[in-house]
Amino acid sequence: MATSLLHSDYSNKVLNPNFCQNSVKESGAKGNETSDVNDNQPDTFVKKVDKEINKKSTKIALSTGFGVLLLSGFALIFNPKFSPKILNKTKILQQKALNKVETTKNNVVASKFYQKVVSMFKKFHDILEFSNNINSIKDICYKKLCGQKLEFNSVKNKTGRKILQKIQSAVVYVAKKPNEWITKTFDKISINTVKGHYKRLNKQMKKLDDLVKLNRENLSSSDRIRLDQLLSELEKRKQYFSEGELLKRLKAQEKGMANLETDVLKRFEEWRHGFRNPIHIRENYNHINSNFNFWAYDSLIDFRNVLEKEGQDAIASLIGKEGSTKGIYQEIFDILSKAEKVTPENKTMFSRALGKLNKKLLKANDIETVQYFDKKRDLVLGSAPTDVLTNFSMLALSLGLLAASNSKEERRTRTMTGVFPIVGGIGTNLLFTAKLYSGATGMLMGAGSSVVLSKLGSTSNKLLFGTDIDEDPKEKTVNSEVQSA
Repeated sequence: MATSLLHSDYSNKVLNPNFCQNSVKESGAKGNETSDVNDNQPDTFVKKVDKEINKKSTKIALSTGFGVLLLSGFALIFNPKFSPKILNKTKILQQKALNKVETTKNNVVASKFYQKVVSMFKKFHDILEFSNNINSIKDICYKKLCGQKLEFNSVKNKTGRKILQKIQSAVVYVAKKPNEWITKTFDKISINTVKGHYKRLNKQMKKLDDLVKLNRENLSSSDRIRLDQLLSELEKRKQYFSEGELLKRLKAQEKGMANLETDVLKRFEEWRHGFRNPIHIRENYNHINSNFNFWAYDSLIDFRNVLEKEGQDAIASLIGKEGSTKGIYQEIFDILSKAEKVTPENKTMFSRALGKLNKKLLKANDIETVQYFDKKRDLVLGSAPTDVLTNFSMLALSLGLLAASNSKEERRTRTMTGVFPIVGGIGTNLLFTAKLYSGATGMLMGAGSSVVLSKLGSTSNKLLFGTDIDEDPKEKTVNSEVQSA
């Protein structure tokens, strides 16, 4: 009887759902404050994080940044430029594969595989190099179309020819000066980049000279006489790295490219007329394979090599070169290192400063005679206006943001958070390209700046017009109803 009563009591308590709910309530009532703290804190934190991540302005900013990256990528596809660095990397990969062919001679399968890899890298390099010609011809054609009046003598119909002449004359009238301004602006930015490297180089030389003069008193009288002779010669040789001499050399680069456009067009005509009747498939195939080279590069490479060699010789006269005579700074270092009164710390300091100077000299020469030279070559052919046109033609896609707007307020918001940041992002991309940065760096900097500009646009929109795009429309309605009540 007692057992049956206990059993029924257990069943009522366990199987009755109300009992479980009541038990939870009772236990929760004892430590109500602790429960609230433990339960609510994580939820509140998660909600705050979610709210931050789900902010509309953040989503728009990231979308805008991705949009600029995408637009810049499309512009790059339609306006490809493969620098010597990229081409050299493919050559290095090709050489590595060639080395593998040599080391796997005894393994027929592996050797044949690496031979295929060598062939693949060679073909890839050739295609990249030749694609630069397409870009050059496009730039030249655009430059001619917008920069000089054409006769269109190939058009036999007089009326049609006159119409084309009038249309093209109007294009020249509208586009010539803006295109020239764009080219000059890009060139100025690039020149300022080169000048900046030489300014930093001259600062480093001044630090080194000050260190030498600081230790002059610790030398013997004979060493001082020799040091003064070296310093006098040093001042003469340093003139090569002055801004005045730099600008003269850059002017010489421009003069050396005077016939570049003619040379490229001549090479194009030779290539075009090299094709035979379509029936001769083999001959045409051989003609294509034997002409995978970059015409503008070939036309100027000897000139560029001379300029680069001049810079390297000027550097060697200061720093020295292995297997040849010592540079002036190296001779000065020898005098200081042998002097007993010069402290080891000062000797180490001079040695480190000399190492930094060497790096800056090599970098400045590369910027001047390779990177700027290649940029100037492209500018002479007319690359700057086509770069701007290609990039900003992609901007037309972003105008869909405005077209889809339903109200004046929404149109204004989309302009400030979308259109202006995209314009700024593409502009930043072009600026970094003009400053001789790589295409990838320009694209990333453009995307990053558009994200920042979009967030600034959201903040400005809120401050100037009181429109907060992060505010929930439902909350906004409730708040306005509460305020009106």
